[in-house]
Amino acid sequence: MSIETSAIEVQRLTGVARRELADAEIAGLSPDGSFEHGYVAALTAATIFIRAHAERIHGADHHRLTFVRLAELGGGRWANAADYFQHELCSQAKRFLEEVHAWLRAERPELLR
Repeated sequence: MSIETSAIEVQRLTGVARRELADAEIAGLSPDGSFEHGYVAALTAATIFIRAHAERIHGADHHRLTFVRLAELGGGRWANAADYFQHELCSQAKRFLEEVHAWLRAERPELLR
C-alpha cells in the first residue's frame, strides 16, 4: 500500500537529518557518536527519497532495506552510497573485529574466555 508523503513530512525529516549532521560535528563528541549521528542523517536522507516515491520501509531489518530500496529507486544514482551503508561498512566492521580479536589473542587472551 502506498501512502503519499507531504511537504510537512519532508520538512520534518529534513530537520532530523540536518540536526543529526550538526550533532555529528559537535566538538568533543566521540568518534562513535559522530559516526552514529552521520549514519542516522544518511538513513534519514534515504528515507526522504523513498517517501517521495510514496513508499515506507518497516520492520526489524528496515535500515538495510532502506539502503537496498534507495539503490533500486535511485536507478544507480546513489548506488555507491547505498552499497557502502549496506555492504562495505559491515565488511570493514567485520575486518576490524577480526583484527581486534587477533590482538586480544596475542595480548590479552584471558579476555576471550
